[in-house]
Amino acid sequence: MTRRLRHDGAAFGSSEEMLAVVVPFLDEATLAGVPAIVRFGDDWAALLRERLADPDRVDFVGGGVEKNPIKAVRAMNEAAVAHLADGAQQLRLVGSVPDASLGSRDDWEQWARYEAAFNEMYADVPAWVVCCYPTWPDSHVADDVAATHTGLVGSGSWRENPSYVDPGGFVADRSPMPAERLDAGPPALELHDPDPSITRESVRRLGERAALGAAKVDDFVLGANEVVTNAFLHGRKPVVVRGWVADGGLLLSIHDSGSGVVDPFTGMLQPGDERSAPGGYGVWIARMCSDLVTFRQDTDGFTVRMTARAD
Repeated sequence: MTRRLRHDGAAFGSSEEMLAVVVPFLDEATLAGVPAIVRFGDDWAALLRERLADPDRVDFVGGGVEKNPIKAVRAMNEAAVAHLADGAQQLRLVGSVPDASLGSRDDWEQWARYEAAFNEMYADVPAWVVCCYPTWPDSHVADDVAATHTGLVGSGSWRENPSYVDPGGFVADRSPMPAERLDAGPPALELHDPDPSITRESVRRLGERAALGAAKVDDFVLGANEVVTNAFLHGRKPVVVRGWVADGGLLLSIHDSGSGVVDPFTGMLQPGDERSAPGGYGVWIARMCSDLVTFRQDTDGFTVRMTARAD
């Protein structure tokens, strides 16, 4: 398959540097009749609107400050799908990673994985995507951006990226996700082959104990229910649900004795997209309803781990 996606990473030391690159990129698109979509935080979005030749022909979508990449990109993905359904032959997309996700390795990790997954999931989409970063807070972010983008933008130039790494290889070399750090002590919850209603009520109580807030508790219960249901439908008994409350967060582990999910990118695409993996609906909901979802496969079976943190 010929790759149709162009996925560039760009680092800007100032707003003016960003505008110098992004404004002509988008103006060129609108002049040619190519749909353009922008996912920025309010500050950059306002500056961009002021400089564009025809801002009303650019779709500005939400999600620019959302730390969870699956939630952050949902509106942009839906806008892109709509344009393609209307017959668009090419798209231009511009997005940014929120500052809150760049401050530490833990916060950055799921964005790094999503940037890698994006190349695989959208390889056949006719789009030119520019991911904008306001700064390099640490060298590990710069290294990951170089590994997950097919092109780089800097010093006024657009260039192919010789440091790009195959998405599967990139993820295979990563350390365990930070959710692993919440389970140092004994679990506050342990259920074996539980009835779904008991699971939901138990998880709700843990969420309230973690002070997640009513809306976040509701979401987390929904996500947990989907994963537990998947474990019974697609895995093998026993199904064991464990939960920990620590450090202002809640970690839920759902383990079964089956072979689990092979693709680490399962559930990153919204259900209904032709590129989404079969059976990814429940995992997608779990990713949407929590701050972090990780998989673990070992000799005893398969484990999905969901994390939520108090806002």
